[in-house]
Amino acid sequence: MTLQQLTDEERKVLFALQGDLPAEPRPYDSLAADAGLAVEDFLRVARGLVKAGYLRKVTALLNHYQAGFQANAMCIWDVPPERVDEAGEIMAGFDEVTHCYRRPVSKEWRYAIFCMVHGRSRADCEEVIRRIAEAVTPVDYQIIYSTAELKKRSLQLPL
Repeated sequence: MTLQQLTDEERKVLFALQGDLPAEPRPYDSLAADAGLAVEDFLRVARGLVKAGYLRKVTALLNHYQAGFQANAMCIWDVPPERVDEAGEIMAGFDEVTHCYRRPVSKEWRYAIFCMVHGRSRADCEEVIRRIAEAVTPVDYQIIYSTAELKKRSLQLPL
C-alpha cells in the first residue's frame, strides 16, 4: 500500500499523530475527536498503521527547557568492546539520561557510547556523569555541551 492508497480514516489518524500529543490525561480522546472519530476507531486504525508499517511508534518528548532543565550534556564514552552492552544498560538506567546510543568505533574514533544527560545546570550534569563514570569505569569520556537548539519538530507528511 502506498500513501496514496490510504483510506480517509488512515489519513486522518496519521495527520493527527504527526503533531504534539495534547498534555492531558487521555490525549487520544482529543486527537480522535479532532479527527472526527471515536477513540476506539482511532486506536484501531493506528494499530493497523503500525501493523502495515506506516507508523513505527508514537512517543512523547519532554521539552526539557520548559521543564527547567537548562543544561544538556552529550557524553561520549570509551568503553572496552566486551563491556559496551553492559555499560550502555547501566547508563540508560539513570533517570537523567534521555538518550543512550551505541556507535561504531574505529582507529580515529574510540567512543562507543553516546548518552544525553539533562540537568538544571552544568554542575548537575557533571555530577550525574561522575556517578555514571563510577558505575561504569570507562577508559575515557568527554563531555560536549549544547549551545543552541536548532530544530525540534515532528516530521510532517503532506497527507
